[in-house]
Amino acid sequence: MPNRQQWIALTVIAIASATHNAPANAQCPNLSGKYVVQGEDGQVHLVIDQHECDRIHIVEKFNYLGTITTETHTLKLDGKEQKDSGWMGGTEEYRTSAKFVGSSLQIEAKTLSGSTLRILYSLTRARDLLEDVGTNGRVVAKRQK
Repeated sequence: MPNRQQWIALTVIAIASATHNAPANAQCPNLSGKYVVQGEDGQVHLVIDQHECDRIHIVEKFNYLGTITTETHTLKLDGKEQKDSGWMGGTEEYRTSAKFVGSSLQIEAKTLSGSTLRILYSLTRARDLLEDVGTNGRVVAKRQK
């Protein structure tokens, strides 16, 4: 049985393989919306504003034990690395790439010191946001109206 990282790598390979065989005119899903994840000690609010298949703007507001922090990422969806701010509370500068692989948005964020964060965003059938963050596991962010 593969460990969690191997399973994620196999999933990404399977998605990439499916995308390679997809028709050239396939459209990317629109992830735009407001979402919330409720945890024991706080919540995470995500606002995603996607502009067709060209770029995406992600704002994450973390409320943990009453302390609120905000992260903003504006990314081209071309799969090329671009200068970016920190992810998951990180303050280090990142080089981030983002692209659609099948129906998932694949984000790879690398710090200048060499660590890499991989995030997959996709929609559930209920149009909630499924966030798969490597070793942190999968989280469903409920769509807000």
